[in-house]
Order: sequence, then structure tokens, then C-alpha cells
Amino acid sequence: MAITHTKVVTVPDDGTSPVGTDEWNDDHTIGTNTITDTMIGTHTTTKITVPHTNITGLATSATTDTTDASNITSGALPIGQLPTVTIAKGGSGAATQQAAINALTAVSGAANEYVLTKDTSSSNAVWKAASTVAAFDDLTDVSVSGQATGDTLYFNGTNWVKLAKPTTPAGEVLTFATSASAPSWVAASGGGMAPEIDGTVQADTYTPTAATQNATAYMFVRKIDTNNDGLFITLWKNGSSQVVQIA
Repeated sequence: MAITHTKVVTVPDDGTSPVGTDEWNDDHTIGTNTITDTMIGTHTTTKITVPHTNITGLATSATTDTTDASNITSGALPIGQLPTVTIAKGGSGAATQQAAINALTAVSGAANEYVLTKDTSSSNAVWKAASTVAAFDDLTDVSVSGQATGDTLYFNGTNWVKLAKPTTPAGEVLTFATSASAPSWVAASGGGMAPEIDGTVQADTYTPTAATQNATAYMFVRKIDTNNDGLFITLWKNGSSQVVQIA
């Protein structure tokens, strides 16, 4: 092999002297030939330099790690050199928090707006449709605007809607009209009695409208004689409609 001395020694390099002779006892630069194991084994000095261009078999860059990870038994690797850990190996296989959550929950297989919940039969976390049973204080489906003190809510078959308070609240009551599908505010009636004819004195031969059981009663004025009028009431009594004079 070719050896080039870095400085002159007692015995000049003749280009053929073996390792161990006097010309090897100082600094040398090894040329382009290959160093054999025999040369290294018999050389006693550490003052040999090898140009990096003449070295083969190493990584192309000092930043390239060619270590087989299966051979690592201790120590710590920089985070950038750690491989992606799959779900089967206890990782998520993802590079970001959101992607990790998506991978671990398998959200790609769930329908839109489903919720992650514990399944009763399997006790596993599964995606299911959200419950349609609203809490007592859940008013998200209330279609109202301009709420005011005293307003009332009722269900119209689709949503909860607002019934505004009465414009003249004194004496009004909440009721359902006949065949109505929604409540309304109406003035309170004067009781369960309907007048027969308001302000008219009937003849002494007048026959009043019959009362209805548990429904209607009538009050009317009828002539008794030339000197007297009488106040009468028709009501349900003893199983039938009866006319009773009250004045």
C-alpha cells in the first residue's frame, strides 16, 4: 500500500517497508489503498489519519441513524427518532392531538351528530344517536321571541310555543274554546247561569227553556198578575228541569 509521511523520519519511506519498521514510528497519512487487518494488528502507534473520502461502509450523513431499533435495550432516543406507535401497540398512529382522538375513537365510522357513550350490554364505548328525551329544563326547541313576564308555554304538536299574557289580564282565565287545539285567554264568565232574555218581562203564559243537567240554567222575569212580575229560575232539580220562583 502507499504510505505518505507527514514529516521526515530517520528512516525515509521506501514505499515497501512493512508496518513496524522505523519509518512507521511517526505520523502518517494513508493513501488510497486498503488497510488490512494485519496492518492494523501489528501497528503500535495511534498516529495514523485516514482521509474521509477513503472510508466506505459508514452512513452518508452524520445525522442518519442506521441503528436497528431491535438492538436498543437501554438509554433514550430523541423524540424525532421514535417511530409512529400504532393503536395495537398502545399508541394512536397519529401526529396531532385531534388526529389521535379521531383514531382512538374511530369517529370516521360514526354518523354525524352521534355521541360517544357507554353501551349497556357490552360496557364498551360506542357511538349512538343522542337521546331525544329532553331534560325538564331543556328548552332548545322552544320557538319564542319577545318573552315577557306572565307569558305561558304550551306544546303545539311540534314545538313548545309561547302564549302571550292577556292584554287585559284582570279577570281573564286560560281556557280551551270548543274544538280548539290551543289554549287562549278569555274573560271570566259570571257563573254557570245563562240569562233567558235580558231585560224583557215575559207574559204570564211564557214557557221557559228547559235546564240541562250539569250544564245550563236560566233566569227570567215573567208576569204574575196585573200588579206583579216574578223572578224565576229554570234549573235541574230532582232529576228534571224545574221552574222555581225566587222573587
